[in-house]
Amino acid sequence: MRTYNGKQAQDYYRQSKSLSMVILNPEGGGTIAGQYNGKHSPEFRHGILNGGNFSRWICNDLQRELDYDTLHYTNICPELSNVSECTRVQRLNSYTMAYDTFALSIYTGTHERSGIRILGNIREGSEEIGELLHEEMCINMEGWQMPVEKVCYDLEHEHAILKKPKCPSFVIYAGSVDLYYDYSRMINLQFQESLVGALFNTIKTICQKSGQD
Repeated sequence: MRTYNGKQAQDYYRQSKSLSMVILNPEGGGTIAGQYNGKHSPEFRHGILNGGNFSRWICNDLQRELDYDTLHYTNICPELSNVSECTRVQRLNSYTMAYDTFALSIYTGTHERSGIRILGNIREGSEEIGELLHEEMCINMEGWQMPVEKVCYDLEHEHAILKKPKCPSFVIYAGSVDLYYDYSRMINLQFQESLVGALFNTIKTICQKSGQD
């Protein structure tokens, strides 16, 4: 596997702007008629954090930023319910047939390890995108004392959303809802803004604006 530092990856994509859109995939689960279905935290001091709602907050704010900057995107899971991973993959691959793209899945963890984890697949351009994504995460999340792990490409076989797409695909676990340390940051609006900023900066570096085809 080749290795890139963030500067090399940024220079490569600033010169080429080779991808035309990003595909967003928020975690499943949502609130329908007052009932939440999906992953959630214990009842901590400030209440329960629902993983699906958190992921949608991030995606909604990110979509507003992308709209403002006229960057192409699509959300393959707008439903407020659990959509199977098989359906998500089918939707994702339907876009890769028509566009040069990459995918970002925004999830929450339920593990005992604190911090932000990024998983990726091995496709053309994955390493460059992974370097950019990791660097932007480290820069934007530095003040929150949340460790950001290097992109792991070894677990592709465990996730259909990584294994089956034809394009570069990444899963960002933006903290663990089981840990109060992570939870206390994830409920903070400024933390959410920092996370959105990291994702937006990555996308802006890589993707063309509308009308630049």
